[in-house]
Amino acid sequence: MGVCARDLVPLPAPRPHALSQVPPPLNLTSLARPDLLLVTPILRSASTTLMHLLRLLAPHRGFSFTPRQRRRAEFVHIPDPKIQDLETCLANPRDIECKYVAGSKTLGHTTEFFCGHHDYCPVFGDREGLAAAKEGVERGWAVVGVLEEWSKTLEVLENYVPRFFIGAKQLYYGHIHRNKTLRNENFYRPNVEEAAKEALKKVFEVEYEFYQFVKQRLDKQYHALASVGV
Repeated sequence: MGVCARDLVPLPAPRPHALSQVPPPLNLTSLARPDLLLVTPILRSASTTLMHLLRLLAPHRGFSFTPRQRRRAEFVHIPDPKIQDLETCLANPRDIECKYVAGSKTLGHTTEFFCGHHDYCPVFGDREGLAAAKEGVERGWAVVGVLEEWSKTLEVLENYVPRFFIGAKQLYYGHIHRNKTLRNENFYRPNVEEAAKEALKKVFEVEYEFYQFVKQRLDKQYHALASVGV
């Protein structure tokens, strides 16, 4: 069931606060265009949830929401599809599906989204790419959310980007949180052995370091709000 703008309770107006006391790079709001919001969803990281949230926020906050066009999906026929668990895939040296080789170009890893267009950005496990991604986050992104810290992410968005996100938590928990379709929740979550998790953590060492960096930055932004009395 869809939610119309008239069905939603009024959202609070932007409130003046002392956020300006939080300096860059934690606070980049004053350096951005106040009339434009650029959102870069990353696959399987609440991208669907964020799109639905922006659609709900648009009529209340007085902005137009223009999602990017969906890419045409390419369907590849596999005559004899195989179903295997992660542990089996990792244990098979001839199965390239679970092999991530440092130094190879692997499109779609997280650091690549924030690295830029340098030649080393698509290179998996590249330390130069990691440094560029960290610099890109601190120089150009007001907020980079973390799915495991979703409530904290919404709180930071409301305060650091109030023009667009005031009332985000209220709308999310009132109209999206209980709807698994709107959140595009992954229902298939098999148990993964600890040994497999540790093996992947070693392979994704650079990606994991970037994740910890983003998570720490979000945490600093969140605690900075309390320090200025927000």
